[in-house]
Amino acid sequence: LLRWAVIALNGLGKHKEAVDVAEYLFARDPVGNISRVNLASTCILAGQFEDAVRICEIHVASIEENGPCRSRLLVAYLYTGNPDGAKDQLERAAGTRTYLRLAPMVFYSLGAQDSYNTALSDLRERYTNGDASMAYWLARTYAFTNEIDQAFEWLYRARADGVLSLTATSSYFVHLHGDPRWRELLRELDKLPERTEQLHLSVRLPG
Repeated sequence: LLRWAVIALNGLGKHKEAVDVAEYLFARDPVGNISRVNLASTCILAGQFEDAVRICEIHVASIEENGPCRSRLLVAYLYTGNPDGAKDQLERAAGTRTYLRLAPMVFYSLGAQDSYNTALSDLRERYTNGDASMAYWLARTYAFTNEIDQAFEWLYRARADGVLSLTATSSYFVHLHGDPRWRELLRELDKLPERTEQLHLSVRLPG
């Protein structure tokens, strides 16, 4: 039930509260992959990227295969200003959807303009060929590179394609939060803060 509470709190944009519950679950199952990934994911949503790095680094260092913890570590490295660490994780994810989705951001952070352009074109091509979910990842990329108009263009495409899920406090789109279009988009999604604050979810952790 507490795992569902983490999901519900994140859906309401109450990421800090979700972290508390996820930390409780992780403390009771510190070697479990599910509890680790859930905590790392929630820390990222809350903008606690350093915590996500700490949670994932040891696990990823001991596991050669690709997995959800590796992709979370890659993202956390990107947002903590460690492009070389992100590049290392990206290379280990070669041939996966993780690579396709995150390669543009990694190459941008490295200042590798040609590789960035190629990776961005790959995302656009996949979208054009029918993978609607790429609209969200293009929006994520443009938000990361602080290209606000393009980020909103792709957010609205993702909205039209039915593949958009976000909250008012989403750490991925922090550069967009002050733009009037952000509030309008939240209104369309019924995710305005004053609306979600009306939905109370109280989680009492066992002593």
